[in-house]
Amino acid sequence: MLKLGEKIIFSIKSGFSLNGGYDYNLDDKCLQLTNLGNIYVSKVDCLPEECSDFIMYDYSEEGINLYSELDGESINIISEELPFKLIEGNHKTEIKLSLIMILDFEEFAKIDEEIKNMIFDFRQGDIIMTADGKHIFAGELEKEDARLIFNSGRNRFELNFEDVESFSESFNRINFKGYFYMDTNSIVMRNISFVGAIEQYLLPRDFEKILSENKKIGRLPKEDPVVFCKVTGRIKEKTYLSKNMFLINHDDLFVFYEKKQKNEVICKEISNFTKYDLGNGNYIIYDGDDVYNMYINKNDAEMVGFNSMGEINEKYIGYTEGMRPFFIEIDKDLIKIGNSKENSVLNIKKEEISEINIHEEKKTVNENLINIQIRYANKKVNLNLSRKLVPELIDDVFSGYQNSLFDYVSVEESYLNWVKTVSDMVVYNLFGEIYGLSGKLPMGRPENYDTLEWVDFINDFHEEIESQKRNTDEITVYLTDILEKNELKYFKGLGKECDTSSLEKLSSLLIEMRRDLNYDLNDILKKFEMLDYLILPKNMRKSSIRLLKESQIYQIEYFGKMALKKIRHLIYAMLPYYIEKTIKSIFEIYFKIYENYEGIDEIELKTELMNRIKSAYIFKQFSISEESCVLRKDAIDDLYSLVKFSSMRIDSEFYYTGGYR
Repeated sequence: MLKLGEKIIFSIKSGFSLNGGYDYNLDDKCLQLTNLGNIYVSKVDCLPEECSDFIMYDYSEEGINLYSELDGESINIISEELPFKLIEGNHKTEIKLSLIMILDFEEFAKIDEEIKNMIFDFRQGDIIMTADGKHIFAGELEKEDARLIFNSGRNRFELNFEDVESFSESFNRINFKGYFYMDTNSIVMRNISFVGAIEQYLLPRDFEKILSENKKIGRLPKEDPVVFCKVTGRIKEKTYLSKNMFLINHDDLFVFYEKKQKNEVICKEISNFTKYDLGNGNYIIYDGDDVYNMYINKNDAEMVGFNSMGEINEKYIGYTEGMRPFFIEIDKDLIKIGNSKENSVLNIKKEEISEINIHEEKKTVNENLINIQIRYANKKVNLNLSRKLVPELIDDVFSGYQNSLFDYVSVEESYLNWVKTVSDMVVYNLFGEIYGLSGKLPMGRPENYDTLEWVDFINDFHEEIESQKRNTDEITVYLTDILEKNELKYFKGLGKECDTSSLEKLSSLLIEMRRDLNYDLNDILKKFEMLDYLILPKNMRKSSIRLLKESQIYQIEYFGKMALKKIRHLIYAMLPYYIEKTIKSIFEIYFKIYENYEGIDEIELKTELMNRIKSAYIFKQFSISEESCVLRKDAIDDLYSLVKFSSMRIDSEFYYTGGYR
């Protein structure tokens, strides 16, 4: 039945009719259209090569086009007295039949992609634009010097002649092949047809010359996804700013082409690519050599396989608060930040750095990154860096500062700084969370709180106080043991004995602190326990308040005020006493321990003490929690400021543990 090179491209079982002098029964029949424009009508289950009973319209022989009209998003085909042939076995009869058929846009687009010559005759109305056999629009076509402009109302598309790689013209149709981007639909199209009464839209006379001079990507397999993206950054020593590009996934390769110039920018195996997902279609891409920003919409990202791309795992890559990626290099004197491995855009002298602070409360795109602020030469810069790199960076910079002091600071001064560091760590771990409650207390005057605010306060601080009790127990039980093991480990490495009996006094002090703090904390809990029926999930509190009696509301306010007063008393009256007592005891204890250090080589001892101080310094540069912007070192300063103990105040000229400029 089919001719050489002919194939069925469309089949329809309903939505068509054949009328005329010959009464042909269409029951259990289907209409089939081929790539040559021929029409066959035969039984539904009859294979083309097996059919011996069918009718056909031979377009390749007759050459009569099918009159067609647009009707909304449908196409009506009405062609009268087409010369069909009735085939019955070896018998052939010519008959004239009128064809009526309705196609929707999707069906027409598929036909247009496969059919050799346009057999549909549109004599008036809008032009139809089809793309890749799956997109179709009806609208108006305008011609300009270097482009055609198609406008369908909701969609506007510019076909630039410089994007065309090949074309063909036939009756009622111009077909273009290349890579064309429609912004309104965010799609890249390879095969575009304009169908309709298009004689007036003739191409320029020199179009063949234009085509021969066009830069071309070339023909790609149909299954290779091609999408649009925007790239900003430095790639192969060339800088791009929101550059429009095509991204192609071809044979396990990612290939980037400039959209306009058609220059190949990148061609690498997909396995080389990693990313940070910044959200809303924005990514940071590292291809093994360069790092840059890229925008690509969600559907296109899925199409080219972004979902399977791993996260960036290179510790010398970070990004700014403006989401611009960079490489960071740490050498002897400088911290270099560049938009490529070779091109540095910011050089920070280590000797000018006054502070490196770590802000865990600032969210990053990946849990392996952390936000830091570098202060230098009366300037500051915020960067998001690998968690693995940050301690190394602080260690490196602080070591440089310590090395500059090494020859001028005595062993006694170094040891005194170490004792101050021990004091910082004990005070922070023992009292830091309790002092942190001050930032969580309700704002305003207590007499102005409503019942719900009191109920929230009771629930929130009941859990906070219970947490403080657990923390106090853990710290007081284990802290002395940790400090003692650190001393013994160091002296064992020297092959020496160490008398740590004086640390028993610290153990006794911590037990005493535990007893006193638990007394204060239990006193607060007793006030909450008077209202234990109000310890409720947040979503149940409002409804429970409506059921309260007036006497219960009074009790809530009464015991709430008492608990609030007790908390403030603990923070502002008792903590200063506890802190002062702890600091004095630590200095007394460690002055006694210093006897063990006498006789150790001065350079060895100063090196050890400065390394200890450095480790503690790094710890103090982090924020107190992931939710807080308060740094640990600032919390320690606040705790010290609670007490009138002037000799313990941080002096950057002497106590260089809290800051080194």
